[in-house]
Parts: sequence; C-alpha cells; structure tokens
Amino acid sequence: MSETVRAQVISKSVQEHHIVREVPSGEARRRGILWLILTVYLVCCASLAIISYLQSDRHVIYPLDDAYIHMDLAKNLAKHGVFGVTAYESTYCASSPLWIFLLAAIYSVSGVSVWVSLALNLVAGCALSAMTAELLIRRGASSGVTGFVGLAMIVFAALPTMALSGMEHTLHIVVAVAFVVLAAQILEERKATTRWANIAILPLTCRSADAL
Repeated sequence: MSETVRAQVISKSVQEHHIVREVPSGEARRRGILWLILTVYLVCCASLAIISYLQSDRHVIYPLDDAYIHMDLAKNLAKHGVFGVTAYESTYCASSPLWIFLLAAIYSVSGVSVWVSLALNLVAGCALSAMTAELLIRRGASSGVTGFVGLAMIVFAALPTMALSGMEHTLHIVVAVAFVVLAAQILEERKATTRWANIAILPLTCRSADAL
C-alpha cells in the first residue's frame, strides 16, 4: 500500500471516528436543552398552581368563567349527548367547539373533573416547547439560542398563565405553529399533493366563533 493510499485510509478512519463521537454529543445536548425548557415550564406551572390552590381554600379555580362554561358544555355532551349548559336543551354559547368536544371525549372515559382542562394545557405547553426546540435545532440554531428562545417563550408568551386559565389558547398555539411549519415545508418542497392536508387543518387555526 502506497503512502498516499495509507494516508487516505487513515484520514477516512479519523473522520468516521469523529462523526461517531459527535452524534451522541449533539443528541445529548439537544435533549439537555429540551429537558431544561420543559423543566422550567413545569416548575413555573406547578408554582402558580400551588399558590392558586392554597389561596383558593384548596380548590382548583380558573380565573375566567369561559373555562367553566366549556366544562359544563362538555359535561352535558359526555353525560347526556346534549351540547348545552343544561341537560335539557342545546345552546350554542361557546367560541371553541373543538375544545369542548375534546373535553367531552376525555370526560366520557375518565369522568368529569376540573383537573382535565389544566392537564390538557400542560400537555399542550410541553408539546409547544418541544416543537419549538426541535424546529430551531433543525434550522441550525445553536443550543444557546434554542434555550434562550424556549425560555423567553415561556416568560413573554405567559405559557404558565395560559395553562392555568383552563382555556384552549395553548392548544390553539400548538395547532397554529404546526400549520405554519407544515405550510413552510410544503412551500419549500412544492408538494402539491398535500394541499388537501392544508385545507383540512386550516379551520383549526382560526380563532373566535369557528375556532378551537
């Protein structure tokens, strides 16, 4: 084997060795940033929930009456099959029918509980944090930038406060971000065959009367 061939083989072996070592390191760093964001989010939510629980005579209290209207509609839909604030008459008095359907589906399995709205918001908040971190990393953002954006989103978008409102806003943000990401990918790849997926998800990003 000539010196040139031997040098090429050694160089290729060194490159492969570095690649093998860098992949776990990058993956570990990505997971570390994600866990940091999720931990901060959940700690903030837990802190606010404990303070609210203790100051409300140990009851789960949501600050807006809309949350209770949604839960009442979902309860009657799950128990009596009636979309209304009572079990005797249907009344369209909510701006978030899909959120109510989701609550009703869970109520029909787990039973009616004031904790369901909070749990759904926590799940949606974690999904939003993970989605944001993954999107930034795929776009080449550094770990520092990803962590800063994730933490800033928790603070300045008031995600913990939205979670404790018992409303659909956190889930609405998740669906809206997912739609924007999907639309951007379609525009980049120019996949005309997925236009029906856009049409199907578009109503979910609307707000107010025809919204979540």
